[in-house]
Amino acid sequence: ELGVQSLHDSVLKQAKRGYTASQVAVASKMIRKRGFVLGHQFMIGLPGDNWHRLIHTVQTSIQLKPDMVRVYPTLIMEGTALANLKGYSTLSLDEAIKRARFMVEFFEHHGVRILRVGLHPPADTKAIISGPYHPSFKSMVNSHIWGAFIEHIREQTGKIERLTVSDRVVSHVIGFQKQNLVSLLNETKIIAVKWLSENSVVAQSKSLTEVFDRQKFRSHYLTKTIADCQRETLNL
Repeated sequence: ELGVQSLHDSVLKQAKRGYTASQVAVASKMIRKRGFVLGHQFMIGLPGDNWHRLIHTVQTSIQLKPDMVRVYPTLIMEGTALANLKGYSTLSLDEAIKRARFMVEFFEHHGVRILRVGLHPPADTKAIISGPYHPSFKSMVNSHIWGAFIEHIREQTGKIERLTVSDRVVSHVIGFQKQNLVSLLNETKIIAVKWLSENSVVAQSKSLTEVFDRQKFRSHYLTKTIADCQRETLNL
């Protein structure tokens, strides 16, 4: 695995990583050429990072054909160079979840395995000066992913009386600390089954029963997010 962190040279320079995106590309190609499994590790919210550079990073990464990725939020720890960097602020937890969601959705869309989302608990959490650390960060990201999908279904069907999902994703559907259940599905009967695909949801309302495909919704979300970012960049 390569600790890529970003594939935008400006971000790498500001974070003082000591290498360029082209050097990461060379290393990645050498790893693949020798028949090894390739992993990319990323940090969201580094100095100089933004949505445009995040999108550039994932689009560049996918061209290098990683087999797996890890996604971590950037934290400021005591005794590190970031702690002394003037003008730098870490992401809020909400923003970190949104960016991590995009990365997870993007790489899953391209068939890349997500090995980890979020950081292992540090030995001393008091050493964290700032940053979007949460021990259940991955669960929060998955909750956000499925919450957006459920909201989309509700826009199409109105009130959902019954929702049938795979038993492998029912915890994501309910959401972290039951967030989706409380805010979106408080009057919905949720049925978990073994035979349904992880990416399919059967929603029933008074007037219809319809199967919704999360892969199709994910594709729409990615296309819209990238287009919106490009539009904002052109308007700057």
